[in-house]
Amino acid sequence: MLKLLSFRGDPKVLAAVIAAEYNGVHIETPEFDAAASLAKDDFKQRSPLGKLPVLETENGDLFEFDAIIRYIGGLNRATDLLGASAFEQAQVDQWVSFANNQLAPVVNQITFSVLGAVAFNKGAYEKAKTDLKTLLKTLDAHLLPRTYLVGQGVTIADIAVASALLLAFKLSIDANQQKNLVNLTRWFVTIVNQPKVKKVVGAVELAKEAKEPQPGAAAAGGAKKEEKKEAAPKKEAAPKKEAPKKKDDDEEEENFEDEEDRKPKGPHWTDLLPKSSMVMDAWKRCYSNEDTRKVANPEFWKMLDTEGYSLWTAKYKYNEELKQVFMTCNLVGGWFQRLDRCRKFSFGNVHIFGSDGNMEIRGVWLFRGQEIPPEFKEVDDYELYTFERIAVPISDADKKLVEDFWAWDGSFGGLALPFNQGKTFK
Repeated sequence: MLKLLSFRGDPKVLAAVIAAEYNGVHIETPEFDAAASLAKDDFKQRSPLGKLPVLETENGDLFEFDAIIRYIGGLNRATDLLGASAFEQAQVDQWVSFANNQLAPVVNQITFSVLGAVAFNKGAYEKAKTDLKTLLKTLDAHLLPRTYLVGQGVTIADIAVASALLLAFKLSIDANQQKNLVNLTRWFVTIVNQPKVKKVVGAVELAKEAKEPQPGAAAAGGAKKEEKKEAAPKKEAAPKKEAPKKKDDDEEEENFEDEEDRKPKGPHWTDLLPKSSMVMDAWKRCYSNEDTRKVANPEFWKMLDTEGYSLWTAKYKYNEELKQVFMTCNLVGGWFQRLDRCRKFSFGNVHIFGSDGNMEIRGVWLFRGQEIPPEFKEVDDYELYTFERIAVPISDADKKLVEDFWAWDGSFGGLALPFNQGKTFK
């Protein structure tokens, strides 16, 4: 007997249930109080990183989605859901990872914004639309000579990717895009109309027109960002060598040259800071490899150079708009993805407190230098949070707050809502 535990409406559950259907396996998806369960010590042992979904099996629990769908897909080898050869199995793993780590966060950013399930962030929304076009082109090119993503039949690769794209094809990929993505659209229609897939997802009607976030549902933070952008003087575009002919959006994206790459490269701002006794990479290795309470937290205070580094708290401004935990988790995860350029000089823990309909997002960050890094501020999510520097000398109360955020447990400064789950940026 298999039991899949996750947030209500988690898109990953669809893929797992479809895979089970193909293999003739019964899988239960009971009502699950995610907030209450994730806060319990016994459940933390089952999913140490606070990740959902979690699959209960007779041999133990699995908490990584890639592992869950691979396990379910392998329960009946006669179906070849994992691929018919060692190479096909690797290809299947490749596309499952693509669905989970590349496609799903981008699709969720778009569709949750359209549905009003997350606070609208115009910059993040537009970037997700651009990123999705690139990912869809990749799939369309791959499917040109193929009926399925891998091999000659349905695999968990098709199931995972189609499940990740389901809401996008219903809401955002309009008729014009479908014509331009003829191979991908043909494949998607083929997969969702497979009898075993259709039994789980029902009849799927493709979008004729792309739905956009409603202005009334946009977060105040989004409006403030737009006002700020309008007030700022516009930079004149650099003169072009020749006037190119009008191109469609896809061509413009393919030929777009990042303005940052054209700028002369000078010393990075971190190169201009005084040398510090603290090494960020050394702290991250300690945090990753040692027990947080017993070793990492004490070592942090030994390593910390308050002249070379600064600590900051972060509070999400629009908690009242957070609807469901899994959507909130995706909101934080998307932010972390967009912060990729900041890894060398930033470290942080951002946690979700509470449960569906009553949540808060808070975090603690460590930055090189005494200010929030400019690259960090350039990410649109920055304006959705209120940041406050932790004063030096650091008080006992602030030390405890930092240690609680590093350890993922404690009183968190007296926060009333219970800890739900967290994410570490390192």
